[in-house]
Amino acid sequence: MPPARTAAYALMAILAALAATAGSVRAQMDCVADAGREALLLQGQVAGQDRFTYPFAPGLSFVLAPVPGGWAVRVETPDGRDLSALTPPLHGETNPRLLLGWHFRNADNTGANRGDVNAPQHRRDFIFGPGVPDALDSGDTAGLAAAAEAAQAFGQGTIALLDHGLADLERGQRARMVYLRFDACLRWPAGGGNAAPVPDDAAPSPAPTAERLDQAMRACGLDADLSPDPFLVPSHVQADFDADGLADLAVPVLRPSDGKRAVAVCLAGGRLHVLGLAGEMGHLQPAYFDRMDTWLLHPPGPAGQGVGEGPPPTLAGSGIVLGIAESSSVLVYWNGTRFDAYWQGD
Repeated sequence: MPPARTAAYALMAILAALAATAGSVRAQMDCVADAGREALLLQGQVAGQDRFTYPFAPGLSFVLAPVPGGWAVRVETPDGRDLSALTPPLHGETNPRLLLGWHFRNADNTGANRGDVNAPQHRRDFIFGPGVPDALDSGDTAGLAAAAEAAQAFGQGTIALLDHGLADLERGQRARMVYLRFDACLRWPAGGGNAAPVPDDAAPSPAPTAERLDQAMRACGLDADLSPDPFLVPSHVQADFDADGLADLAVPVLRPSDGKRAVAVCLAGGRLHVLGLAGEMGHLQPAYFDRMDTWLLHPPGPAGQGVGEGPPPTLAGSGIVLGIAESSSVLVYWNGTRFDAYWQGD
């Protein structure tokens, strides 16, 4: 199997270790609001070319944008301007906002980084502020310094890399990050900060709390006898599952009347698919959803060879790997007309 695919799909073999790894890093994440300030701790994951976007205040969205080698942290306004761009150091590829695979490899790409590559590691700090884009446009040295100082006082963020997968691990190559699971903490002035005017037709939604997730899924057509339920971590995933260029939303749901578990997927445009309530998807039966305890995003592209399955599918969009820790995993993906399943391993 090519190294890129090996690195991406080897993640399925360590599903059982994710919870312990996440707990260790999260214990170090102190995300508490100070007087006059708000704070938000969020969790997420990206793979392949996924873009993660999380509105957290009026005119502000936390973004992980795909770049060559991994992802870049951004704090964006509705028109896409980056308020975090003055996070020091300003030049070079070792800025803490750049989450690149080679940061975690040694100089000749034969093993882990033991300090010979001077790059930030699993915990990254960044700053953001409303004056940053204009200061960058002006190019004035004094203005840049003042904007950086104001940004430091306005907004602070930390991202902790809980787990990641790398590709291109051969000597002399530059390792790429192909999967990332993270926590992020954001702090900003109470009241939202109003960092930028929000056009009437581009107002961001509030952060998807449990109430907002419920409202979003109801609006997509979720039946009254089903409720979003955080029996999986994170409580939702956002990705482009049907390869139409738009972000979709997947949420674990529960039927309180009998305790039946499922996954509801709202495709952009309001098309709801509830997976796991009835009917089989290949060898995947509804009973599997009642036992699963892990999930993660699968990048677009070829899937790895499964156990006892036919030829693996090639995913046009992102997929979801559902798992039972130390037992099995199954890939759920959009086959062009509906969601399908491909057994990965026991």
